Amino acid sequence: MKLSGLTTLGPAGRATVADLRPFVDHALASFRPSRMLYGGDWPVSTLATPYAETIAVARDLVAALTPAERDDIFGGAAARAYRLPA
Repeated sequence: MKLSGLTTLGPAGRATVADLRPFVDHALASFRPSRMLYGGDWPVSTLATPYAETIAVARDLVAALTPAERDDIFGGAAARAYRLPA
């Protein structure tokens, strides 16, 4: 499951952590971090927020996860899915 396009999904095209929390929490419960990968949606995401804010929102949404779970979302799951060398 790809976690992407986050900040462009809110009211007036600018979603906050609070707007996204219920949806991301549901996705985490349904798919687990080991099956989720982050997609930055750049450059489209910059239509709503600067990219630094986009990544900050994503990091805030998964901050309660363990370091290993966050590593899965921000690289590990993609490496496995695309069979990238370690």
